[in-house]
Amino acid sequence: MNEALRTWRYFGKAMIVFLLLALAFVYAMFEGGFVSWFLFYSFLPLAVYSVCIAIYPIKTWRVERTFKKGHYLSGDTLNVIVTIKRRVPFPLLYLVIEDHVSNSLLKHNKKETIKTVLFPWFRRHITYEYHMGKLLRGEHVFSAVRIKTGDVFGFIEKERICPIEQSVIVYPSYEKMAYVRLENRFEQGGASSRTKIERDTTMAVGVRDYQAGDRFSWIDWKATARKNAIMTKEFELQQSYDVVMFLDRTPSHQFESSVKFATSIAKAVLKTGARLGYVSSGEERFYLPLRGGQEQDQRLYYHFAKVQDNAEKDFATLLEAEVGKWPITTMFIIILSSLDYSYLKITDKLTARYRNIIIFIAKTDRSRVSSHEQEVADAFNKKGIYTKFVYENKFYAAFQGGTK
Repeated sequence: MNEALRTWRYFGKAMIVFLLLALAFVYAMFEGGFVSWFLFYSFLPLAVYSVCIAIYPIKTWRVERTFKKGHYLSGDTLNVIVTIKRRVPFPLLYLVIEDHVSNSLLKHNKKETIKTVLFPWFRRHITYEYHMGKLLRGEHVFSAVRIKTGDVFGFIEKERICPIEQSVIVYPSYEKMAYVRLENRFEQGGASSRTKIERDTTMAVGVRDYQAGDRFSWIDWKATARKNAIMTKEFELQQSYDVVMFLDRTPSHQFESSVKFATSIAKAVLKTGARLGYVSSGEERFYLPLRGGQEQDQRLYYHFAKVQDNAEKDFATLLEAEVGKWPITTMFIIILSSLDYSYLKITDKLTARYRNIIIFIAKTDRSRVSSHEQEVADAFNKKGIYTKFVYENKFYAAFQGGTK
């Protein structure tokens, strides 16, 4: 219905041009004289141009959108180039180009940035380049490019929306840091180790349920036969250096700091050769088993690029549900956006099974720790859970000891 209406409106405007031209001719014929014919011949080329615009096909134009880079981090500037190629160099008085982008790109950029008016005349290749700064982490969608041109009076306007669907993934920025394993020995201070991970699979100290990523040689066939389920041997060093990370996705204005810190820790842990597992829960639960290497790093990096603070359940409930699902000496790294007493209710269950638990509260470099948060952190430390506040641009100090 809308398409038919636009078609009738388009032909209606074309008929107005012919009607005006006919009126000018009739006026010149009946009135005569220099002025009347001057008006007719002055309007004639404009009318002819309008007719030519009406029959000039813009559907044959080739419209492309390209990006200068293929990899972007939060805070970068996005350079977009819109290119139009046409075969017939018909003179165009003006050309409106507008890129259709997702609203996430317009939070720090004006809408006028993606729209411009050019005067191409006879050019066959038309290029428009614009920049969008302060990119936010996430996936940003470019859906279409709108082009519009017309005659002098606006009687004839031609518009085309070119569906060019593209997306740009902006990855979170991160800070390089050295991962140091902290042992929860609060009566003597935190003990740490920077030793490069080397596994010794000759000393088995127990068995556990099989997890994705376990080697075939680690399977304990006798225990598997007894329990009628695949059981894996646990080794001393394997227990000591595996890490599982939990990210709090409760809506918070500190969430971006938490994502940046989680990315920094993930890269630091995997760089040592350790295996890293990951759990977070928002609208959907996201889980990665204990694995190491570049593939795990890429999976986490892609997840951190798109993760949102859209948790519907209490984060403490998620942590409580994870008790018993990981080897007993796996280190727990819990990253929170805020700290309150609600988390204390699960500390007994966590500390009863897991020895090494670290809680980090990520904040922007301008944030300050409230007295309430410090009280809760002290309560966690007294229960044997290492708790520390970390700040952007100083994430490298996360494993340097101290709780402030």
